Amino acid sequence: MHLAIVICSNGLGHFKRATGLLQALAEVQSGLKVDVVCEAWQLERTRDWEKGHIYRDPRVTVHTGYLTPGPQWENDPQAYRDGRLLSWEDKLARQSFLEKADLVISDNLAGILRYRPDAILMGSFLWSDILGEAYGSFPEVGAFVEREQELLERFRPPMLCIGEMAMPAVRQFTRAIEMPWFGQDARPHQERRYRRLALLAGATQAAARVQERLLHRLLAETDWEIALPKRAIDQWLPQRSPDRVIAFDFSLAAFARCTAAICRPGIGTLTDCIVANTPILAFYEGGNPEMAHNARQLETLGIGIDLGGEETLAKLPEFLETELQPERVAEMEESLRARPTDGLQRAARWIQGRFAAHEQ
Repeated sequence: MHLAIVICSNGLGHFKRATGLLQALAEVQSGLKVDVVCEAWQLERTRDWEKGHIYRDPRVTVHTGYLTPGPQWENDPQAYRDGRLLSWEDKLARQSFLEKADLVISDNLAGILRYRPDAILMGSFLWSDILGEAYGSFPEVGAFVEREQELLERFRPPMLCIGEMAMPAVRQFTRAIEMPWFGQDARPHQERRYRRLALLAGATQAAARVQERLLHRLLAETDWEIALPKRAIDQWLPQRSPDRVIAFDFSLAAFARCTAAICRPGIGTLTDCIVANTPILAFYEGGNPEMAHNARQLETLGIGIDLGGEETLAKLPEFLETELQPERVAEMEESLRARPTDGLQRAARWIQGRFAAHEQ
């Protein structure tokens, strides 16, 4: 069977989710041939990730350079004036692997319906929903919103999503296929260091600027150990990092060693926290409807705390001492353990059923 997967270039969460699904499918579906459309930087940033070996499998062909620039979150809506929200669709016109594939899965790019009305979408939000809410008055954004919603209304595609996190528009405009969390690995067994925090911003520049401010504030005003990605250490502490700054390698064991993760609440990072049973303190750039929704939802689920805007961040050192008491941390850990994390396996079985129906 021939599968094509198109992966949004907005961040690593899309790529890791799609890769995990591909790995799960390869384990259960015989005779699988796969074409993957992604960006070279996503492959580079995950080259040491164990599941990345799937891209060296002879059954898998990778196509890069089609999706950037494309739909992504920008703090300045002027960035969309270059036409990126729709121009990526034209690059995929008349690509034979899309035309010939038995099934097409598109991670958060509904525009693929232009070529494959039978495509399966994957994700927990719609670009037309969050960009329309944030920047709908801008002509380029308005045109994109109109285009995507027209495709969704015409074809109403199935959309694999995390049931606990899907935004309302996913259920309104697609046939939502609700799944548990898309955990990549089994939950680790790891002793936790009580006073260590992971400080993570994902791949977005706006959140990275907040991350840098938080780092210097935490170093100056607290005695917590800080686990920070190596590239951030090299950039912000180039001379000599303090002894209590530890390189963070994004393994589940690294998450599990931390009392909590202070992070931008992208679904990929949230999933790692859930699998590792690591409570979440969510910070995010203002005006982003998806991030605000995710932060509210994780607080509703009892697995983390919505830090809100700049006012709360300014008081973060004091906030940590009051909110990360052992009893509160234990409550969040209990809620984290209650979350099922076998969504990738269930999604793979669901897609396997679609393959079987296609053969009949």
